Amino acid sequence: MSDLKHEVIAERWAALIRERTDSGMAIKEWCQERNIKESQYYYWLKTLWKEETGSGKLEQQCSGTKKQDPGSCPEKDMLAFCAK
Repeated sequence: MSDLKHEVIAERWAALIRERTDSGMAIKEWCQERNIKESQYYYWLKTLWKEETGSGKLEQQCSGTKKQDPGSCPEKDMLAFCAK
């Protein structure tokens, strides 16, 4: 994927993640209402976080949270980059 295309898609996903967080809805419910795969949501959340921080910590912190408790992933801490 070209850098420009990736950047455009990444900006779109950052806006979607911010929208979901602002909504206060559970990730699963929000994704279902918008016909978005949860796996896509989590992929972009992780990708954007890694790009911003250069860190693989998110994967460790969020492992298994999708099935156990979607709200336990430190998503709100990751949203600082969305405000840019």
